[in-house]
Order: sequence, then C-alpha cells, then structure tokens
Amino acid sequence: MLFLLLGIFFSIKAQDPMQLIDHVQQGNLSHVKNLVNSSNVNTLNAQQENLLLIATRNNNLPMAKLLIEKGANPAYICATHPIFSDDALFKLNHPGIHEIVITDSIAFSPPDQRYRVLSIAPLLGKAIQIIYEGGSISSLFRTSM
Repeated sequence: MLFLLLGIFFSIKAQDPMQLIDHVQQGNLSHVKNLVNSSNVNTLNAQQENLLLIATRNNNLPMAKLLIEKGANPAYICATHPIFSDDALFKLNHPGIHEIVITDSIAFSPPDQRYRVLSIAPLLGKAIQIIYEGGSISSLFRTSM
C-alpha cells in the first residue's frame, strides 16, 4: 500500500512541470499563479527553454512579471549579426530579457544599455595573421580541454 501511495505521489509531482509549461504557453496566468513556486520557476521544456523565455516569446508581460517575482532566471539573447526584423526591437524591449549580446559585424546603434556589443576585430586579426603565415584558420575553432 505504501508503494502504491508513493507511486501516485511521484506521478502527480512528475506531471506538474508539464502542466506548468502548458499553462505558461497558453497564457493561463491564474493557473500559473497556483502552480509556480521558487523550486519550479526555472523548469525547462523539451527545447530547453525556461518559463520566462516562453512568456517573453509570447509577449505576455503579466506572466513574465509573475515569473520574475517568483525568481525566474532572466533570458539572454544572442545574435551573431544584429539584423532584426521590423518589430524585433519592439519585442526585445521586454522585462523578461536581461541582456542582448551581438557582434559589431554590422553597424548598429544599440537602443539601450541591455545590448552588449562584442568586437570581432581580434578574431579577424588573428585569422588574417594565420593565413598570412600559411596556417589553417581551423586552429581558431579548436579548444583544449
């Protein structure tokens, strides 16, 4: 009997993350308020997206604020080249996004302090040096463990 009760308890607990993810995706704020807590606020879906990223992607500001209040890890966005669609900058202006990291491969004037621009100059300089010396630029992509 004890094993049956433990099995039921763990099967119910195992469903909570999926229920929570589903309610965030569907925008059910009242259900999320009842399910979310500090231990599950950073639950990941199958694509390894946390709840805050899902709410941010769906542009659900009240959901994002609730998740932030409950301790959700902030979302970080990365783009190799800052080529954004028409409404991308508007969508990126969301409290769930903590930082947007881009390179300076294309001229871009960041609209606010959340944008961090990384220079590709050192990488290009090293590539030019390696090619000039007759080496292979594949060495730039090797890492030592």
